[in-house]
Amino acid sequence: MRKQGNHVSSAQAELSPQPSFADVSLRDWTTSSADTVPDCWDELEPAPELCRPGMTVPEGFVVVIQPPAPSCSVKKAPINLVQLPHSPMDPDGYMWYNGLREVQFLSEKPFTKGTFGEVFRVWVPLPDGRVQSAALKLLQPGASTFGFANEVDTLKRMWGASGSLQLLAASAEFTYKGTRRPALLLEYCDGGSLANLMDIRARQLGIAHGSVLLFDEASLRLVMRQLLEALHEVHEAQMIHLDLKPENLLFKGEQLKIADFGCAVMRSRRTGHFETEGGGTLLYMAKEVTASKRGVPTAHGVTEKADVFSAGCVLAEMAFLHDQPIEFYAFSRQMEYPLPDFVPPELLAYLRLLTDPDPRRRPSAAQALQHEWLQQ
Repeated sequence: MRKQGNHVSSAQAELSPQPSFADVSLRDWTTSSADTVPDCWDELEPAPELCRPGMTVPEGFVVVIQPPAPSCSVKKAPINLVQLPHSPMDPDGYMWYNGLREVQFLSEKPFTKGTFGEVFRVWVPLPDGRVQSAALKLLQPGASTFGFANEVDTLKRMWGASGSLQLLAASAEFTYKGTRRPALLLEYCDGGSLANLMDIRARQLGIAHGSVLLFDEASLRLVMRQLLEALHEVHEAQMIHLDLKPENLLFKGEQLKIADFGCAVMRSRRTGHFETEGGGTLLYMAKEVTASKRGVPTAHGVTEKADVFSAGCVLAEMAFLHDQPIEFYAFSRQMEYPLPDFVPPELLAYLRLLTDPDPRRRPSAAQALQHEWLQQ
């Protein structure tokens, strides 16, 4: 029942019978996921502009006929004008509608591979003769449809955010070597991941690694400021990431970008809370998240401060715990173990604050940005 065209007639406004929920969905045109849609569809925020019978539909917009929710007093299906979605990196929408059809692989070998699937370096020819570099993330065949839709929704929420990887296009059925797989066309980051940079730095230090800070404090502050600023953007979008780790922190030039929103959770409109059963990587996971994963209720639940805990773990690994899994686990679980004497006490105090086991004592991302260690 989704219509696209240049005109909305009065006859369309009197449609009968009413379309069903199976026929029409706003999911493609909003960043709301199924668990955040309010009871009455005409109360969506931001509310789409209501069409008037006979009005001309501007270029770049589509007509969407909304079914009334059972609890809503609306008797007719509202006809709304909804702007087509695309990233600010793609102002005319070319990549969103053509990117995955025109994509060309630079190599058949993925540059990243994991349990989720594979990521390839690709480029897309543009109408003006230029090419757009991009990364193509192919999920495993049979990947969760809900998980894929959730990642697309969360990435749409971060369109225009400088600290988050930008989504260029998405398809639930991209054909690769004869197999249909969910696919995300993403901004390409030429600087690699923070994990790569830590490995390179450790090799540069050689035998000195483990006896001095992996990066000096000025470098640690630079990365941490960008990470917390990016996290603040995510939290302002009413989301938590839940899988911050060096592998998911990429660099485009000198700009850090948070990637992989596969575990991200949006705040529920119904409850106002982040309803999650836990996710992410154990070494970087706050205690309230591990409790949620085990089904153990906590007094405070999972909040934005779970991401701050993960950011603290990333900082500790960057400073002195790289490639030391036993010590890193002890640190992240707040266990007693001998701390190296080369860690400055001010840095250690900041790390303890970020990884406090009680989220009520842990700062928000905005508060952590104002800490005196970061301001030096």
